[in-house]
Amino acid sequence: MARGRAGGLKAEILEQPLVNFVPEVAQSLGPSSSERFSENVVRLQMLGSALAAAEATSTATEGSKSTPGGSAMDRLARAWCRALQDTDLSSQQFLTQEPLHSARSALLSLTASPEQQLRFSTSLAASARSSGQPHRALGWLDQAQRDLKRSGSAALQRSDVLRLYWERAQCLWEINEQREALAIAKAVTSEAAAQGKGPGPGRSSSGLLGQSGSGPKNWVGRAVSLTGMWLAESRLEDNDVVRRSYFEPALLCDESDPVPRRQFADFLDEQLAAEVVRQKSVEHSLARDLHNNTQAELKSVRSEIQQIETLIRARRRDPKDPELGALREQERKLAIQCEEDDQKFEEETKRIRDLARGCIEQCGKCLQLSGDKGLTKVACRFLSLWFDYSSDCPEITETVKKCIPLLAPFPMTPFIYQLASRLDTPDQANVCAWDFQRTLESLLVHVISRSAHGLWPLLQLRNGDQIPHGMRNASRHVADQGKISASERVMAELRKRQSMGPVLEAAEVLSKFYINLAFRSIDKKNREGLFDLRAIEGYENVKLLLRKNSQVLLPTGPPQTEGGPPPLTIRHFEESFSVAAQGISAPKIITLQDASGRHHKQVVKGHDDLRQDAVIQQLFRLLNDVFADTAQSRQADLRIRPFQVVPLTPCAGIAEWVSGTETLGQLLTGNTKPEQGAHAVYRRQDWTHQRCRQTMASAREIANQQGPEALKKGLEECYDNFKPVMHLIFLEKFASPERWHKARRDYARSIAVSSIVGYIVGIGDRHPNNVLFDQNTGELVHIDFGITFDQGKALRIPELVPFRLSRDIVDGLGCLGTCGQFRRLSETTMEVLRASSSLITAVVEVFVHDPVYFWSMSWSRKVRQDGAAAAEGPEQASGNARSNRIGRSGSAAPLGQSVAAASPSAQSGPENGNRVPRKGDDGNEKAKRAVLAVKGKLCGAHGTATALNVSAHVGCIIHEAIDINNLSKMFYGWSPWL
Repeated sequence: MARGRAGGLKAEILEQPLVNFVPEVAQSLGPSSSERFSENVVRLQMLGSALAAAEATSTATEGSKSTPGGSAMDRLARAWCRALQDTDLSSQQFLTQEPLHSARSALLSLTASPEQQLRFSTSLAASARSSGQPHRALGWLDQAQRDLKRSGSAALQRSDVLRLYWERAQCLWEINEQREALAIAKAVTSEAAAQGKGPGPGRSSSGLLGQSGSGPKNWVGRAVSLTGMWLAESRLEDNDVVRRSYFEPALLCDESDPVPRRQFADFLDEQLAAEVVRQKSVEHSLARDLHNNTQAELKSVRSEIQQIETLIRARRRDPKDPELGALREQERKLAIQCEEDDQKFEEETKRIRDLARGCIEQCGKCLQLSGDKGLTKVACRFLSLWFDYSSDCPEITETVKKCIPLLAPFPMTPFIYQLASRLDTPDQANVCAWDFQRTLESLLVHVISRSAHGLWPLLQLRNGDQIPHGMRNASRHVADQGKISASERVMAELRKRQSMGPVLEAAEVLSKFYINLAFRSIDKKNREGLFDLRAIEGYENVKLLLRKNSQVLLPTGPPQTEGGPPPLTIRHFEESFSVAAQGISAPKIITLQDASGRHHKQVVKGHDDLRQDAVIQQLFRLLNDVFADTAQSRQADLRIRPFQVVPLTPCAGIAEWVSGTETLGQLLTGNTKPEQGAHAVYRRQDWTHQRCRQTMASAREIANQQGPEALKKGLEECYDNFKPVMHLIFLEKFASPERWHKARRDYARSIAVSSIVGYIVGIGDRHPNNVLFDQNTGELVHIDFGITFDQGKALRIPELVPFRLSRDIVDGLGCLGTCGQFRRLSETTMEVLRASSSLITAVVEVFVHDPVYFWSMSWSRKVRQDGAAAAEGPEQASGNARSNRIGRSGSAAPLGQSVAAASPSAQSGPENGNRVPRKGDDGNEKAKRAVLAVKGKLCGAHGTATALNVSAHVGCIIHEAIDINNLSKMFYGWSPWL
C-alpha cells in the first residue's frame, strides 16, 4: 500500500506540466522586482519540497526497519518544522512564503503521520503569529483541528494537542480576544496539573517535557508563565495568586529556561513600579500628611494631659475632672490610629524592599544563563535596581554578591564605564557603603577577567590625577583620590589572576605611551609632514612589549561579544605619525597593524575630555542591539554607526578613525579652502558660505534691537542666493545607477535613524563639522556629543530644532524630500523605539545616573556654544572639526579644551569625575528630568500634545526641523543655510 502510494505521488510529480515548471521559472528570473524574484524562488522551493517528499516516501519500502530518527518522512517533517521555528519573518515575507508552507502542509497530509501533520500546522501557526498575521494563524489552527477530528486523537501525544490549543490562545490574545484566550490557557495548564504532569501548586511538569518534537521542550513552563503575565495584565487575579499559582510553578518546569524567569522578573518589576508610583501619588502624600497631623495632635493631647496631671499633683485641679478623661480617651484613639498608620507605612516599605530584592534575584539568575540572548534589558534593570536600592536595602547588595560567581560577563560589559564610575573609597565607619564597594569591586574583577576591554575605564580612573602641569588651570584640578584608590584595589585583584597579569601589564604600557603622545608639544604653525614616533617616551617599551607578547589588545577594536570573533591584537605600530591640520589641541594620527595584517588609524587627543563621547557611543551600541532584536528594524536595516572612544585621563584619550569620511562642512564649504567646497564647485554664481555667515551675524545684531523678524528675513535672503547641491555630490561620487541607488538609500536610512535617536536622546550641536559623510557608502556619521539630553535648550542662544534637517541634507534625499523613504524609515525607527520603550528607559536610567556624566553646562562648553565662534574667523571656526573624525569638534570653540582647564567653576564638576558636594547641586534632579523627558518622547509627548501616534509625532518633529522660523533663530555657527 505504501509503495503504491509513493509510486502514484512520484508519477503525479513527473507529469508534463511539472516537467516544464523549472524552465518557466528559470526564464522568469530575469530583471524583475524583488517581490517577483521572491515569488519565483518560492515556486522553486515548492518543487524542491515535492521532490523531497517523493524521495522520502519512496524510501519507505515494505518491511523496512525503522531508523532511530524515525522514517524518512518523519525526519523531513521535523526539518520543515525546525525551519519554521528558526526563521524570523516579517509580515510581507510570511505572505510571500505562505504558498510554500501550504504546499508542504498538503504533502504532509498525503504522506506523513497525523502527529507530524499536527506539529507542522502548529509550527506554521506560530510562525504566522510571530510575523504579525494572527488571523492567518487561526486559519491554520482551524484546519489542524478539522484534521484532528477526522483522524482522531487517540494515536496522538497529549502534549501535541495541548500545544495546539496553547497556540490558539496566543493568537486570540494577539487579536484582543482576551477572555477566550485566558480560558483556553487556564484549561491547558489546569489539565497538565490535574494529570500530575504539568505545573501547579507543588507539582512538576517533567512529564510533558520533551514530548513534542515540533517545539521547544520547555514550552509548558513558558505557557504557564505567559498565562500569569496575561492574568496580571488583565487584572483578573490577585497578584499574589498569580505569583504562587503561575510564576513560581513555571520556574520549576525547566531551571535552565530563562524566559519564565525573565517574565517573572518583569512581573515583579511592574509591581515595583506600580507600588513606587502609588507611594508617590497625591493620595499617598495626603495620607502621610494626615499621619503627621495625627502625630502632632497626639503630641498636643499628651502635652495637655501632662499639664493637667501636673496641676492635679499640685492639687490645683480635681483628679476626677471630666476633661482629663476625655483627653485620655482621645489619646487612646489617636495612639491606635498612629500605630495603624506606622504599621501600614512599615508594610509598604517592606513591600518595596521585597519586590526590589525579588526582581534583582530573578534578573541575576537570568544573567547566569550565558547562552541566552537579548539580556541587555535584564542587565540594565539588574544594575539600576542595585544602584537605586542598595543604600536603603543592604540585603540587595548581599543578593548581588551571591549572584556574581555565576554571572555571564558579556551582558555586563556594555555598562563597564558605569560600573567603574561608581568606584570610591568611603569612610571606614560607613559599613553599608563599604559593602557596596566590595561587591562592586568583585563584580568588576569577575567581568574584566573575562572581557579585557573593561580594563580601560579602570585605567582612566587610576589616571585621574594625570593633568599636565603646563595646561591652563592645571593647578586647580582636584583629583578624586577615592576613585584612584578604588581602581588600584581592583587592579591589584586582577594582577593576582594568572591570566590577567600580562594583559594588565600590556594595557598599562600602552596607556603611558598614548598619554605621552597625547601631551607631546607640537608647533601648531608647522603641522605638515610626518613626525618620528620613536621620539615619544614609552614607545621603546611598547616595541619590547609587542616582541614578547603577541596578545596585546587593540584599544579601539570592536568590543568582544559572546560567541563572536576573538578581540583584535596589535602586531606593530608604524614609526611615524601626523598631526591634524586643525584643532587647538593638535590631535595626533597614528597607524598600527593588527595580527591579521589590517591597518587601523587612531586619533590621540590631549587637552580634551572624551569620557562623555565614550558613554554616548555605548548608548548607540545598545540601541543597535535593540534594532537587531526586532524583525521590523532588521528588514529595514536600521542601525546607527558607532565608533570606539577610549578615555585615558580626564583630558586625554584615543579614538577610532572613521575612514573614508569628511565633515559636511569640509564637503560643502571646503572650510579653510572654500574653493574646494561643493557649493563653490557646482554653483560659483551663488553667495559664499562666509557671506551667508556674515549676513546672519548682521541679522542677529539687528534682531537684538528690532525683533526676530530680522533673522527670518536674513535666512530667506541666504536661501535665495545659496542653493543646495547635495544631489549633485551623489551624482559625482556614485556614478553607476546601482551605487547611486544604494548610497541614497543608506543616506536616507542613516539620517532617519540618527535623527530619531538624536531627538529621543536630545543630542544637540549638530553643526556641519559634527557630521561626517562617508564617501564610500553615503552614510552620515555623527561625532562630538558634548550636548545631550536637550541641554542645547539651555544655551544662551537655544537650539530650537530637534535634529539637523537643513536644505542640503533634504536635497540629498531626492525629489520626494522628507516625504519619501526618509519619512517611512523615521516612522519605523520611532515604532521600534516605542515598542522597546522599557528597554530604552532602562538603558537611559543607567547612563544618566552615571556619576561621571555631567548635568550642568560648564563654563567652557557655554563659551564654546554661545560665543567663542564669534571671536574666531569663519574659516578657523568651521575648520576646527576637520581634523577630528571621532570626537570633540566645533565651529565655535577651540578644539579639545579640557573641562578641567576651563574655569574654576568647572573644576569640581562631575564631568571631571571630581564630584565635590556643594550647595544647590541639582545633578540628580536633572538626571531625573532627563529620564522623564525620554519617557515622554517615547510615549508620544511633544510640546502641548501628550500622546501623538507615530505618524503624527514624526511629522511634527520633521516640521520643526525644517521650519525657517526655527532655523533662523539658531546660532549662525550652526550654519542653518547649508
